Amino acid sequence: MKTWAITSATLLMTIATTTACSGGEQTLDKRGAKLAEFGELGSGNATGQTQTPATPAPAPTPGTEAPASTTPAPAPAPVVVELPIPELKYPALKLAAAKGLEAIKLADVLLTSKVSATEFVIFGKDGKSWSYKPEATVSTDVLKPIEAVVVAPAGSTLYSLPNQQFWFVSADKLGRHKPAAAGTTVDEKSITVQQFSTKTFQGDLTKMKVLYVSVDEIIFHLDSFIAILNVKTDPAQIKQLPIEKLPVDLKGDVQAGRTDNGYWFKANGSLYLLNGTEVDGTSPWSKGALALEPGDLTGLAMWPAIDGTKYSGAALGQSAAGFTSNVEANKAAAATAPK
Repeated sequence: MKTWAITSATLLMTIATTTACSGGEQTLDKRGAKLAEFGELGSGNATGQTQTPATPAPAPTPGTEAPASTTPAPAPAPVVVELPIPELKYPALKLAAAKGLEAIKLADVLLTSKVSATEFVIFGKDGKSWSYKPEATVSTDVLKPIEAVVVAPAGSTLYSLPNQQFWFVSADKLGRHKPAAAGTTVDEKSITVQQFSTKTFQGDLTKMKVLYVSVDEIIFHLDSFIAILNVKTDPAQIKQLPIEKLPVDLKGDVQAGRTDNGYWFKANGSLYLLNGTEVDGTSPWSKGALALEPGDLTGLAMWPAIDGTKYSGAALGQSAAGFTSNVEANKAAAATAPK
C-alpha cells in the first residue's frame, strides 16, 4: 500500500480550501434581449492562497546575537507523517451503445456530467444542453432539452443546467445564476448572476479546461493545478490541487465528477477518490484500477460509491463512435444470461 507525506502544519498536497468571496452581482436580461459583457467585479475574489505557518526560531542567548543579515533563513524541515492510501476494488465497467441519444451530434458536445445519482447533463455548444435520465420509468423523462435562458457574454462559454440554472466560464471571470432568496419576489424578465474572478486561480488560465459542471460545483483543469469551486456555502469555497505534489497520479488527460462524499478523478487507467471528510490516520485520497470497456473514451460521467464496491446508477461514456452506457450493457447481459 502506497503512502505519502504531510507536514505537521499543512498537507503537502496543498488542498487549498479557502473562502471564494462572491465578486459581485449583475442583473441580466433573459434570452432574446441584448446581453452585454459581465459587469465590473467588486473587491471580492475567488481566492486560493494558502500559507504554511512557519516554526518560530528560538530566541538567541544575550550577547551572542549574530549580525543582521538580509539573507532569509532556510525554512525548517517538515515533520513527515506517513498516511496510507486505501485501495479500492471497483467492478469492471462495461459500456454498450446508448439508446435515445442518436439525435445529439457528437461534434456539438462540450462535456457530459452526472449531476446526481440519477441524472446526467450533456452540455453542447451555444448554451444548448440536455437532461438525460436513462433509468427513468417514463419514456418522456429519459431525454429532455434544456433551454438556454440567457445569452452567453462575449468571450465566455455557457453551460445550461435544469431549472434555469447555468454557469458562464471565461479565463478571467465565472458567473452563475444566483437563486432568489426564500420569500422574495422573482422577476420573470431578469436573472441575477453571481460572479467570481479567476485572478487568484493557480495554474495556467490560458489552458483552462472544464472537467465537471453541476448547479453548485464546477471543476477546472489548469495544466499544473486542478481547481474545485463549491458554491453550496456562502461565501463559496475553492480547493486548489497542485498536480505535481499530489499523492496520486493526475498527470495527463483527466476526467472528473462527484461522489456522495467528494470527488472522483480518472487518469492513467486508474480511479482516484478525494473524500470530503477525513479520517485520522488515513489519507483523504483512495485509489483503484479502473477496468473500462471500451477503453477509448474521450468523456466519462458516473457516480462511484465511496466504499469502492460499486457505481450508483448508470455511467455514460463518449467516444468518436458515439455515446455508451452500462444501462444497455446490463440489459444485453441479462438477455443472454442462462435462464
